[in-house]
Amino acid sequence: DAELTHSDIQAKLILIGSYLGYRTFTPDKSKESVYGVLGELCSENELPTDYLPPKQLETIKFIDVMWFDEEGFPTHGFEVEHSTDITKGLLRLYQVHKLKIKMFIVAREYKKGKFDKELNKTPFHKIKQEYEFKNYQELDEFFQSVKSFVKIQKSFLNE
Repeated sequence: DAELTHSDIQAKLILIGSYLGYRTFTPDKSKESVYGVLGELCSENELPTDYLPPKQLETIKFIDVMWFDEEGFPTHGFEVEHSTDITKGLLRLYQVHKLKIKMFIVAREYKKGKFDKELNKTPFHKIKQEYEFKNYQELDEFFQSVKSFVKIQKSFLNE
């Protein structure tokens, strides 16, 4: 965990989304990670806005990583809380919860207690079941398994 940067975590989320067939977006296009420049890893250079309410655009364009389906509907939002306060990520996601996307806070495991505590406060307590907390180890396990699957899939399908 010590070597990981905020951008490295974002890159993993972008790559997982791409491997799974989602369109991916991050506002941090110029940030570098061990996997490459975030903007170059994303499928979208601009935020897909066709299916987004105009009032939500100012918030959505700052969510760390967003996944969209092939038509451009938002499906998943990820806030990486590497060195920032979890409350800010929860608030950003709260502002878009009516879109019914899956909302994730991704952070080190020791921040789970703060996450749970914040969910019992206003305004989060009303929708706390809509938030998910994933730690870096869970993210890495998912990343490795998706990468392996894609490699096996390509080999099996001779692509």
